[in-house]
Amino acid sequence: MSKATGAAVAEPEVEQSEPKKELYTNWDSFNKAKIGVSSILCSIIPGHDSMEACKTRIVPTAENVVKHIEHGGGFEFTINQSDKPWPGWKELAKAGVEIQSVIDLARGKYIDLSARALKATLVQSGILRSRQGLKSKLFLHLGFEAPAAAGDDYTNDEPQSFQ
Repeated sequence: MSKATGAAVAEPEVEQSEPKKELYTNWDSFNKAKIGVSSILCSIIPGHDSMEACKTRIVPTAENVVKHIEHGGGFEFTINQSDKPWPGWKELAKAGVEIQSVIDLARGKYIDLSARALKATLVQSGILRSRQGLKSKLFLHLGFEAPAAAGDDYTNDEPQSFQ
């Protein structure tokens, strides 16, 4: 109550916000490497049952990726070098999505999640693309839980120094 008028005064509401989730995945690596996305396929995780994925080519938006994670979490991203990175990288981070593993499909190798490794993937797959007609593709295993490799190259984009 206000002393002067005797009327009730509304207390200002304090906005309750959820604490920000700490992510292990360094999504900024894709922006630093200037990775664009031209298509996304909901795909099978290597070694898993083929019925887990819907095998649908989806419109490349983060919202669609999040909706399809329940199909197993495997996605083939057709990527390219772009002056304007795909905005979905930031949106996936906001949604709390974590990368479990990254495979360069042109070479069939697991790669580290760093701007340096992503740029090298574009160069290597570019060489293979010109020789064998392959596209630059990354297989991303996505989920909402921390990756098994948490604390490794997924959290630090800088080269590791060994003493």
